[in-house]
Amino acid sequence: MGVGQRNLEESNIMEKKSNCRICRRAGVKLFLKGEKCNSAKCPFARRSYAPGHLGAKARLKRGSDYSIQLQEKQKLRAMYGVSEKQLRNYYETARKNKTGSADILLQLLERRLDNFVFRAGWAKTRDHARQLVTHGKIYIKNAKAKSPGYLVNIQDKIEAKIENENIEKVENVVWIKAEKGVAKASVVSLPPKPEISDVVNEQFVIEYYSR
Repeated sequence: MGVGQRNLEESNIMEKKSNCRICRRAGVKLFLKGEKCNSAKCPFARRSYAPGHLGAKARLKRGSDYSIQLQEKQKLRAMYGVSEKQLRNYYETARKNKTGSADILLQLLERRLDNFVFRAGWAKTRDHARQLVTHGKIYIKNAKAKSPGYLVNIQDKIEAKIENENIEKVENVVWIKAEKGVAKASVVSLPPKPEISDVVNEQFVIEYYSR
């Protein structure tokens, strides 16, 4: 089986899984459903083992280096909602930077417009943020945005055409300056490395693609 065909099958398998099944398969919460992930209704809290009739009996085993790298790559894809092709393209861009491939890879993912919308508190999840973009609710410098994968830049001024009561309360995001009470914000710096090391080991993702 060729690499391209294998990656396509991996992509199709992941896309068919529900968000909760992805977390259970990964063995860690990826917070794909917003506040529900912090509630008692979170399926992962009740069934943290892998899905399937043998899931409850499964024991964690250290797999091969490839399987570990693959799992970390799939978790990163699930968190940011990107395709296999998109993540590989981000890697190819990141590896050309002397700063460090892993840090640049995460910075590129953070700069995605759908992630900006999520970080700004205009959407409960990144899935919800993508819907806002594709439904024409997000404007960059007064022009309607067309792609969730657009990479925001310093001094970009972004606005969401949503009701004020739909603005989520979020922790301070140092690279985003949001206006109070309205869905308007601007990019004041490049995003720092997000604190996701307890969920995803991004260095394993780099190792996966550099094989």
